[in-house]
Amino acid sequence: MRDKDGIIFDPIAPRAGERLIAKCTLVGLTDNDKRSVSWELHRLNDQKRFFLATDDQVFQFTQPTRRLYAEHALDSSDWYLIFDPLDREDYGDLTCMLADTGYNNSIYLRRRLIVYSEPFVVQSSTKDIEVNEGDNILLKCYAQGLPPPQIQWMKADASPLPDGNIRAIGTVELAINDIRKQDRGIYKCLVINLFGYVDNQTNSELPEEKIKLLEQENASQATEITELRELNKKYFNTIEWMQKKMQQLEDDLNRTKAKVSELNLSNSSNDSPPLVKK
Repeated sequence: MRDKDGIIFDPIAPRAGERLIAKCTLVGLTDNDKRSVSWELHRLNDQKRFFLATDDQVFQFTQPTRRLYAEHALDSSDWYLIFDPLDREDYGDLTCMLADTGYNNSIYLRRRLIVYSEPFVVQSSTKDIEVNEGDNILLKCYAQGLPPPQIQWMKADASPLPDGNIRAIGTVELAINDIRKQDRGIYKCLVINLFGYVDNQTNSELPEEKIKLLEQENASQATEITELRELNKKYFNTIEWMQKKMQQLEDDLNRTKAKVSELNLSNSSNDSPPLVKK
């Protein structure tokens, strides 16, 4: 077995999230050899191994993965392994070989599969931090990607960091020593490479600032409560006025009835017909 061009990648620079076709060109094989050609992917990050072997020139899965499959045309010297899509964890060693013969220089081809990807943050200080004046804090931002990303620290408004008590330690850590009021705010770590960027942020607050925010919230809530009480007061005052008015009308009605009864009694004593029929 010998290779014509080795293992070729299409596209040449494989990128995570995209379709990748790996072609292995083997010439000088017999028909029996062609039935034994297989692929192996040894991923280096998680040490997983994927094997795809042939049986009568049809690939079968020993560890089936939907996005990873192989193709081979009859009487062809080209074998294809297709990633759809390619994952950043597929970084590793890709081998095209004769199955069940072990690794010998004459019967396998191997190529390192390098997966280019946009950066992503592995670990960072993303939670709000409450500090006191004079405290020291250390913000962290660890990221990965290929090419290796650059990390820059800045404030949320993109203003440069002041010199003095704020300094970067390497590229992944930001130390803020002897914190002052002007140091409060939102800090970002900007992670960037050729394929993209991402930023994470953390908010540093002094206790007094947090107290002011709480006081403002409480004041707003107190105002709403006062308005509700005033509405309730007006509502109950209206109900009380209506009750008094109804009582007054009822009293007037009772007095009218009483006067009518007196007139009827007076007419009755004079043997005259009653003014009002009962």
